[in-house]
Amino acid sequence: MSNFVGVVGIAVIAAGAAISTKPSAGELEIYIVDQLQTQMANLSYDNKDDSITAIMKLTCQFKPQNCAQALRALMNIQIEDYAVGQLAAIYMGNKNEPALICIGAFKNWWCNEYNSST
Repeated sequence: MSNFVGVVGIAVIAAGAAISTKPSAGELEIYIVDQLQTQMANLSYDNKDDSITAIMKLTCQFKPQNCAQALRALMNIQIEDYAVGQLAAIYMGNKNEPALICIGAFKNWWCNEYNSST
């Protein structure tokens, strides 16, 4: 019985910590733009790319912050608030399925590509 009480106690403490450290929507914005800038700075191009794609990739390598902001402007973010964290669905353009799903808790955001087949 004391093991059960200990496990419940730890769960209550963890839930309390999660509630008091939920990240904000502003922190999600910063996270997304930072991740996009990293992706833009590390783009590679090859001879399969058409000339416009190659120019865009090269431009994004030199000004990743501009490309990241342009991509961010195309995103629609919907955040659901829960007691112990937040869930964000990130849509590109007017698509019906999210491109990314993000979970926010403990002052951090974690994102993963959305895969509707799983």
